[in-house]
Amino acid sequence: MPGVICMKAMKHIIAFGLLVPLLFVTLFGCSSLVPAVPSATDPVTVPSQTDPTVNPAVPSETVPAVPPEKPAEPTVPTEPTVPETPAAPPEAVPPAEEVPATPEPPVIYGPGVRGQIVKDIQTRLTAFGYKISIDGDFGLITQWAVRDFQNRNSIPVTGTVDVITMEKLMLEPTDSSRFSGPSSEIPLAKGSKGDEVLELQVYLNRFNYRLALDGIFGSATSWALKDFQKRNGIPVTGIADGATYQKLALEPTSKTRYSGPPAATSISASKAEAFVNNKGLSSPSEYLIWVSTPTTHLYVFSGSAGNWKLLKDMRCTVGKPSTPTIKGTFSVIGKGGYFTVPDHEEWICRYYTQFYGDFLIHSVVYDWDLKLVDGRLGMYLSKGCVRVSLANAKYIYDNMPYGTTVYVN
Repeated sequence: MPGVICMKAMKHIIAFGLLVPLLFVTLFGCSSLVPAVPSATDPVTVPSQTDPTVNPAVPSETVPAVPPEKPAEPTVPTEPTVPETPAAPPEAVPPAEEVPATPEPPVIYGPGVRGQIVKDIQTRLTAFGYKISIDGDFGLITQWAVRDFQNRNSIPVTGTVDVITMEKLMLEPTDSSRFSGPSSEIPLAKGSKGDEVLELQVYLNRFNYRLALDGIFGSATSWALKDFQKRNGIPVTGIADGATYQKLALEPTSKTRYSGPPAATSISASKAEAFVNNKGLSSPSEYLIWVSTPTTHLYVFSGSAGNWKLLKDMRCTVGKPSTPTIKGTFSVIGKGGYFTVPDHEEWICRYYTQFYGDFLIHSVVYDWDLKLVDGRLGMYLSKGCVRVSLANAKYIYDNMPYGTTVYVN
């Protein structure tokens, strides 16, 4: 009995299950007037809802497909754009005129230039009879030789090598262009100035007199000339005449070469004081330094303008002719315990006092073990600095305040 009841129940359930799909088919089949709305993800047909009280049915709107994982963001309407003002047509630009290229300035070699080109110039000058060193340094002696060469070749006398001078140097020497030795149209004496005096100083320096090449026939040049005349057995007049020039043109020998101290000697304390006081030199400190390159001495004074008293007289070495010590009035602007010598890192100079740019007062040259390398004083051989003994360098370093006036002549 229960089994019969269950069987009848199952028949009703199956019948109901078959009836429901049939009703859905019938219902949807009768609703063909409403178009189906496709879905983006599931093709299920959705029936439209109609109201018999309203006017004819309106087809339903199509729902846009939206990805299920991210809802669509509302679109923000953009602001209306402002119409651009039409640009004016570009003005016609006339074609640019061709500008002729600026010619490069001519190459000119002069004082301060160094290197192989200067060696080439010096080599050519020696071919014309000038007794100069081929050291690649366009110094005062090279400048003098160039000026003399230009004068002999009737080209502008500038002391620098331009294209015209270089072309002349490349020619073979002639009797008129070859330098035959020092000479002067008129005898030179104390007070004379100019290139002829410079030439006289150059040739006296070949005999080791170590004169400052300034073209001024002063006391030092006069003393050297008299000593030269005495050594060569000619009248000691202190005047550069024909007989003197003939001897100057010879090669130095052990008899004619000067081997003593520099031609100029130190002056007395009273003369040193008179010199700086008459110059009207002043100093912000109570000290004043005077470096005299003609006498290769450095003087230290104390006091004030018009009343300087000599404290110390030091022998010094100054710049060689190609790198002379700067001249003028300066002041102490820097100090240091030591520095290495350029191109010789194994050498040092101690207790330097700076008075202008790279110009210093410092000790003679030592190595790192403080062994003396070059202690020569009273000479023209530095690169512009003023060398004094180690003790004197330390004295200046310790006692001369910043701002102290340094006068160099």
